[in-house]
Amino acid sequence: KPNRECRTLMKACIESGSTKEECRALYPDCKRDKPNGECRTLMKACIESGSTKEECRALYPDCKRGKPNGE
Repeated sequence: KPNRECRTLMKACIESGSTKEECRALYPDCKRDKPNGECRTLMKACIESGSTKEECRALYPDCKRGKPNGE
């Protein structure tokens, strides 16, 4: 629910002519899927270190893509 509210706020903000960065600054609590952002960074670093996606997913089981969203 808070995510949906954020999406609405961000969308309205961007449509009013602001940049994504400006809107994110306006709504600091609305960082998109905060846990996911962190996961993306971890996963990217893991894959770049030479591991496969499968190995990295096993390392970060809470990082299944879009888990909070699916729920």
